[in-house]
Amino acid sequence: MKKLRIGSRASNLAMIQTNWVADLIRRLLPELEIEIIQIQTHGDRVQDLPLDKLNDKGVFIKELERALLTGEVDLAVHSMKDMPSELTDGLELLPPPKGEDPADVLILDKPLKDISQLSKLRIGSGSKRRRYQLETIFPGIEVLSIRGNIETRIGKIRTEGLDGVILAKAGILRAGYGSQISYTFDPKSFLPAPCQGMLGIQIRTSDADLKGELSALADRATTLRWEAEREFQREIGAGCHSPVGIYSEVQENQIFLWGMFGDEQGSVLLYDEISGRLSDRLELARVLAGRLKEAVWQRDL
Repeated sequence: MKKLRIGSRASNLAMIQTNWVADLIRRLLPELEIEIIQIQTHGDRVQDLPLDKLNDKGVFIKELERALLTGEVDLAVHSMKDMPSELTDGLELLPPPKGEDPADVLILDKPLKDISQLSKLRIGSGSKRRRYQLETIFPGIEVLSIRGNIETRIGKIRTEGLDGVILAKAGILRAGYGSQISYTFDPKSFLPAPCQGMLGIQIRTSDADLKGELSALADRATTLRWEAEREFQREIGAGCHSPVGIYSEVQENQIFLWGMFGDEQGSVLLYDEISGRLSDRLELARVLAGRLKEAVWQRDL
């Protein structure tokens, strides 16, 4: 292969992430000519509905996957947290490169003296997971539904009279807005989305040679966490818009997992954690997911 065509969403952050992956590939395979092809997804086109109202688990990936399957592109770059738990036939994800900080952050119009003051504010969010956790931890907070890319969401602090917005730290850092972060949530107690901060590199299953050539991009610790968090997501059986969160840490031969799950209305939101041998990471993830599902089901009775 002399030329590699990479599919990407057209947003500023998506292009930053795709160019970062492209640079990794250029250093690994300098003889390759790389072309980035921008593809607009359903989630990008429909901006007047909350994500959970689109009734589609792959709102930010389907058009990219279609381009892969038809041969328009050879590789697609996604935010891993956008990926449904079940992959499309004929496509696979490569073990990911090193991930960014998975925490969620606040960007506020005015600084807080104490985080407990958040209970009095109006915060914009496009995620049930973030909304329900904010409402549980900070009773009295008003969470308003917003959509758009990073720049649009930050801009809504002023255009819609919000006190702030909550976003993924990884995207904020990659897009160069780190100086605007007002507060970083502890991911052990305010759970991020599965694989938040990781990038998904997707190829056709039949492209074995490309898979072998790009295997050196994988980061070991990120890959181990990715495997466990994806297994948790699969066992939960929830899409990327459901109130589900997980955070993981790898320490030598141990893995630590913190999980969150709730019902669709946010009336039940439960947390649990588990740890054990790194070699048992998939089973630990399944056990944690099973316990949370059972506990939420019992509370809903």
